[in-house]
Amino acid sequence: MNESESTPKPQALKKTHNVVFNLIKEHLPKGSVILDAGCGEGALTKKLSEAGYDVFAADIFPERFKLEKLPIIRCDLNSSLPFSDSSFDSVIVVEVIEHLIHWEGFLQESHRVLKPGGILVVSVPNILNLASRLRYLICGYPSLYSNKRLREDATKRHISLIPVQFLINSAQRSGFRVKRITTDKFRYSALFLSPMLPFAILLTKLFLQDSFDLLTFKASILFGRTLISVFQK
Repeated sequence: MNESESTPKPQALKKTHNVVFNLIKEHLPKGSVILDAGCGEGALTKKLSEAGYDVFAADIFPERFKLEKLPIIRCDLNSSLPFSDSSFDSVIVVEVIEHLIHWEGFLQESHRVLKPGGILVVSVPNILNLASRLRYLICGYPSLYSNKRLREDATKRHISLIPVQFLINSAQRSGFRVKRITTDKFRYSALFLSPMLPFAILLTKLFLQDSFDLLTFKASILFGRTLISVFQK
């Protein structure tokens, strides 16, 4: 097998993987049992395994997995997870749940298979940064959800629009509490639009009144490219 075949390519941006990896190191000791759900070729699986974690890889297309020394389990994340209750210290799902129809069911299943105190780490495209909000105002849809994108292969296209409030609310209904909301990097296009922020806050307060939520005006949400959330069981 040549090098290109044996080296897994990340399905997310390298910076996203690095932030998720560092969050795992921050919250869990070596030897912790982790489920890499929707692992793709196994780039993050490999990084975590080499760091001393006991990683289970799962994907709907196990034939894509490039790591011969680690097992891969075929798993449809739209369905029940094939694991016993309280099996893992962490479930990580990187750039995956926006491709799922039943992403809320996946959160519930993640809660079931996590041990008490275990963490779920989720990354999703940030559709609430200022650049995305402006694009939605002008074009009528976020950048990742154009008609062209929706015609892509079902495994590649984004199916579910998941604003951070929806994600948090669903996680809490599934039994999680929020530990952290962060981003992989700030988008320059969003930072460029920062002068419009006072007007955005004023108009949002005017339109929403009692339902105004300061969460959507956190720096990571206003300017972040990808949102990475840590939820604890």
